[in-house]
Amino acid sequence: MTSETIIRAAVAKALFYVAIDRSTGAVVGTACWYPVGVDFLADEEQQEKAKAADLFAALQRDEPDIHHWWMNTFLPTLSCISNKYLGSSTEKNVKMENWTLYSLAVKPSHQGRRIGRKLVEIGEEQAFKQGVFACFETDNEKNLMIYQKLGYGIVGSDYVEGPPGKPGYSLYVLYKTKDLEVVG
Repeated sequence: MTSETIIRAAVAKALFYVAIDRSTGAVVGTACWYPVGVDFLADEEQQEKAKAADLFAALQRDEPDIHHWWMNTFLPTLSCISNKYLGSSTEKNVKMENWTLYSLAVKPSHQGRRIGRKLVEIGEEQAFKQGVFACFETDNEKNLMIYQKLGYGIVGSDYVEGPPGKPGYSLYVLYKTKDLEVVG
């Protein structure tokens, strides 16, 4: 998925937060949060603004194996894994009932300065005001400890077959409630 597609989808319905270095004016971090009632590319407006049809058509034309993997392995796993571990019924989308962090990035030169924490807290505060939780999935194992320090609990993971020629990976589901206490 291209960054342009993610940004276009975020502009349509998500809340996109940007951290700016005041001394240079440079973007040093971003977070894309989907509030209650919204999920990535879940409705026609997002798909249209993201030009998702164009992206998927190009992917099918240029990389048919990747397109097949995306449509038949990755997307079905992504749409079900949070429901599986967060206890929602299969008829509901637990991510649309809560706040979901879709992407978080901090420039390496600015990591360790609590920028990521602040970008995460913005969405958490909104979730907790609405009486729901914050959740997300990640395949980045090296960041799991960071998320746990931020108070997120790992509720499960599933193995996802990688795209053709690439290794598979574990996709972890994390969540945080206002009252969650992580032990360990």
